[in-house]
Amino acid sequence: MSPAAVPNQLHTHGYFKYSRNPMYLGIAIGLFGFSITMCSYFNFAFPALFVVLIDRLFIPNEEKILEETFGKDSE
Repeated sequence: MSPAAVPNQLHTHGYFKYSRNPMYLGIAIGLFGFSITMCSYFNFAFPALFVVLIDRLFIPNEEKILEETFGKDSE
């Protein structure tokens, strides 16, 4: 299924039980891990920037689509 496709089922089990966006969470953890292995405080700017951009630009649009599709009870 394309990420741009309208969802037809709300998953609330597995990884989705803990995070509605496990892919974004995994990427953020990987970026933070890479920053730790590089031993540079400067490298922590990239995962922090990723988290802020995803939180401000992508997740609100995805939440809006989920709310329109499944209603307010999807929280």
